[in-house]
Amino acid sequence: MEFPLGDSTMLAHGATSAEFDLVLAPGADRVPDNLTDEAARALAAVFEFREGKAVALRRVAAVAGVRFRVTGAPEGEFAAIEAGDEVLDAGFGAPANADDLERVAGLALRGTLLLRRGGNQLALEAVAGQGPAAVLRVYRGSVMLKAGQGSEQLNRGQWAAFYPALPMLVGLRGPEDYRLLRMDTAERFKDQFHWLNTESFPLRAENNLLAVERRLGALADALEAQRSGEVARDARTEIDAFERLLTDTLAAAKARLAEGKGNPRAEGELGLSDEELVRGEAELLGAVAHWRKTSATGAYSTLGAAAKTLHARITKDREDMAARDADLGRAAALKQRIADLDAALAVQDDAIAKLKQGELYDGDGSKRTALDADIRKQLDAARAGRDATQRLELIRLKLNELDAQADTERRKLAPLREALSTAEKALADVDAALAANAHTAEKLAAAEQAVTAGEAALTRANALVKEQEAALSEADSALQAATTAATEAEKPVAEAVLRREQAAEDLATAVALRAEAAQARDNAAQAVKDAEAALAAMSQNDPGRAKAEADLEKARTALTAADQTLKSARDKADSAKGAHESAEKLQRDLEAALEAARKARTGAAETRASAATRLEQGRKDAAAAQAALETGRQALKAQQDAKVAREALDKQRSEAATRVARARGDLKTVQDAVAAIDAEAQPRRDKMAEENKLAEAGEAASAEAKKLAARRDQYQAVLDEITLREKERKTSQDERDRVAGSQLITGHDTLVAEFRQLSARVDLLEYLRARAMAEDQAYSHAQQAARDRYREASAAADTEAAAFLLERLRPYRDFTLADIAADAETIRRKLALALWRLYYDTGTDSAPDAAGQACYYVAVRSGAGEDALRALDDRWALALSQVLDRARYEKAGKLQAADLVAAPRE
Repeated sequence: MEFPLGDSTMLAHGATSAEFDLVLAPGADRVPDNLTDEAARALAAVFEFREGKAVALRRVAAVAGVRFRVTGAPEGEFAAIEAGDEVLDAGFGAPANADDLERVAGLALRGTLLLRRGGNQLALEAVAGQGPAAVLRVYRGSVMLKAGQGSEQLNRGQWAAFYPALPMLVGLRGPEDYRLLRMDTAERFKDQFHWLNTESFPLRAENNLLAVERRLGALADALEAQRSGEVARDARTEIDAFERLLTDTLAAAKARLAEGKGNPRAEGELGLSDEELVRGEAELLGAVAHWRKTSATGAYSTLGAAAKTLHARITKDREDMAARDADLGRAAALKQRIADLDAALAVQDDAIAKLKQGELYDGDGSKRTALDADIRKQLDAARAGRDATQRLELIRLKLNELDAQADTERRKLAPLREALSTAEKALADVDAALAANAHTAEKLAAAEQAVTAGEAALTRANALVKEQEAALSEADSALQAATTAATEAEKPVAEAVLRREQAAEDLATAVALRAEAAQARDNAAQAVKDAEAALAAMSQNDPGRAKAEADLEKARTALTAADQTLKSARDKADSAKGAHESAEKLQRDLEAALEAARKARTGAAETRASAATRLEQGRKDAAAAQAALETGRQALKAQQDAKVAREALDKQRSEAATRVARARGDLKTVQDAVAAIDAEAQPRRDKMAEENKLAEAGEAASAEAKKLAARRDQYQAVLDEITLREKERKTSQDERDRVAGSQLITGHDTLVAEFRQLSARVDLLEYLRARAMAEDQAYSHAQQAARDRYREASAAADTEAAAFLLERLRPYRDFTLADIAADAETIRRKLALALWRLYYDTGTDSAPDAAGQACYYVAVRSGAGEDALRALDDRWALALSQVLDRARYEKAGKLQAADLVAAPRE
């Protein structure tokens, strides 16, 4: 078949028995749907990613009708991508790896491509021409295309787009199944479809038109993209955005704190101070990171759902806070009890001391033994006793005053000792920090010298890299020349490659037919087994046994036919294999002639690889010099920071040493005061003992003999009272020790710390929850607005799809939808809308009984299977029965595609 293409003529013929379709001056309905993707793939194949760069392997002047022009050049003056051009930018920066090449190609065909050619930069912009002048698709076999001296072979499923005076574009078949979207080999693509088909949904691929499928598919794609991209919420995306917002908030708080302008705490859940936020950074980011990790499992539908999980943690922490608060209350009551017991012990000690120091205390019983002998002597000593009693009272008053002063000074000793211990600990901490400081003058000087030496080494390494880049450029030029020579040597092999590929295609076809025959034979064998099993399961009197025996005989006949078909397919596959082996041998013989040219190219490639290796090593050395310089700078920075820290620590040590000296002085002053009071009181105590003896003697002397027995009882009463008080004191002391040793008292500081920690964490979690719920509310408002937009878009799509389908609903001969023209038009509109809504369900006004039923768009793309398509056929038949009366519905069931009035030819 010959067809014109600009000023030249193309020749297409089947290398074997082939079936193909050729469309001249195709419209949008005839152009392959994956034309753009295949153009990008073809352009991407021109580039190779090596040594971190995307470099063109050969010259390209046009791809799929798109030419290139230097930015700013006059119209009609075109340029080309040359071999060796390096891609610098295609709209998103330089490509990072080989996976970016197709993306680069796609952007280059729609915008501007920035290249480096030699030592210069060059910007090429894409200039789109008209669409293809012809499109050829191969359905079966292979087709050879020839124009002048050039040729190209297309195999089954491939297509080619032709452009006048430009290279053709060859691609694979796209997702559209052209073998279904055509009527027969004579008419090729349909112009109208059987829209009153009661057996099968008219918009299924085997029934539909290519133009209708593309138009409705585009509408459905747009609505589906809007539904999934705007209406549906994605918890993972929302959590990622919230994490970035929280990170920015923490960074701003740190910056304000660094400037000394941190925000104070305010009222409400969102009123944490900057210091609290920064202190709780790990807690906040850790919780969000847990949300992000959990969201990958689909546990959350929105950011708010993730935030609500904090409620349990907050409630648990609040319960723990309440428990610790109750413990702190009980600990306060126990501390008060200890204070009360200490006061009671002090009262008992004072009373016992007074009793033991009293004149009636007789611990060893000597006074009671000598009492009878002293009675006779007391009458003479009565006057002296009365005088001693007066002096004793004066001494006792003074001693009580001195004892009170001594007790006051002793109470000062405990806090002074604690203050001294605190000051000594602070001094030890500062000394430890000074010992850990790494700064020395020698280390600082060595770091400065290392930075200077690193900068010099980096300068030398960068100069060497420039020299090595120039050497690599020369090696690239030599490799290009050798590659061109090898390419010229490959031309005689092309025809052999085509013959071998044709043989491979024939072999693949024969193997596929053999596999289909084998599968058919297996299915027939299985059918025989099923029929035999069904017959064996029936009793001899079963009414259905005769039919089962007939089914078994039919299955055996089918198995015999399948065996014969399989044998024929195997013979054809063996013949195709022999032809393929002969073609491969011819190709190997011709390829041997290329070896000399390829050896020359290999030598040039080795030279170029050696230059590239030296350049790579030079760059590694430069990178190592850069890394060494960065390490030196970090070491210098560390020494400078350590120097500043040591100066601050020296100041802190001086202050701490001053506080220790002051605390020691205060403690010694109080200790000296206590010693002085004790020294002053001791002579009075000695004098008191002497006077007490005289007083006792005077009282004894003045007492009459009848009172001696009562005197003796008084001595015993004092001892009894001392014993009773000592017993009561021991009881109070035991209770105090028990209370002081309880867990609430010994762990009081731990309880306080835990309560504060829980309180801070609750504040952080409430802040995080409130902040996340506020963001979730914003997402909810945005989603509601997106739903409204989606409903508007769905209504517009319904209108557009119904209007488009109405243009395609051709009338049938001798059939009307209703007796009245207006009613018939109303039914046509209802059916057009029903066709669209069965093709794609927008979900905005679906009936309750339609839940779980897939529309055609979803069923095909999800691979729902034949059951879903049969259910769709039934729903279409139901829609027809609801708008047509019974007689017309039965008549519509007898209509065929041939009953349609032919569409006018354009």
